[in-house]
Amino acid sequence: MTTAEERKPAGAGAASRRWQEVIDVSAQVFYRLGYSEASVGDVAAALGITKGSLYHYVQNKEDLLYAIISEAHDLTEDNLRHAQAIDGPAVERLRQYFTGHVRINTDHLEKSALIYRDLRHLSADRRRQIVGVRDRVEAFVRQLLADGIAEHTVCPLIDPRLASIEMFSTANAIYQWYQPGGPHTAGEVAESVADFVVSAVACDGTPQGSCYRHAVRHTASPESATAVHPM
Repeated sequence: MTTAEERKPAGAGAASRRWQEVIDVSAQVFYRLGYSEASVGDVAAALGITKGSLYHYVQNKEDLLYAIISEAHDLTEDNLRHAQAIDGPAVERLRQYFTGHVRINTDHLEKSALIYRDLRHLSADRRRQIVGVRDRVEAFVRQLLADGIAEHTVCPLIDPRLASIEMFSTANAIYQWYQPGGPHTAGEVAESVADFVVSAVACDGTPQGSCYRHAVRHTASPESATAVHPM
């Protein structure tokens, strides 16, 4: 039995352009109707072809979803490789990574939304492949956070694992509110979100660190309470 990967047209030319159109239109249909509700017939109708013609490219609806999510994750891996190749302070590399990450989500809004909404619909083997990419990205960010702590640019009070989850939760939620053609450009949103998530962990690393976490702990300590509210 052939797989979706074996059916995918290779090389340049009309065949590969048509396959890209299949992926793009499938993403639009799944995003608009919802993956569970959409059918292969809906995709074929949007493409202006018969279901039989669409089955030339894939065996089933899951093949289409896997192709969409795989393409989005290829972009994520490209962004990861770019960030890994950058030299400089950890916080700047964090900012560069998240700027690229958010830009993928804004520029490929429908495909990115399907990752976060419909990953569970992939088979276990395919899901493991996609999750493997996610795990490598999250490990990279956790390492940058640890490097930032060592460089005294990231707050030493954070838990790098928890902080990375919080950062990705913010960056990945773009599809829930971003509207192309809205008041902010994709570039502005990417820069703003990257600044937001990095500023949430930035600190000079000293015990009196200039960040919210240190300020809260200082205010809440018995010593500071006595100093602010003398008996």
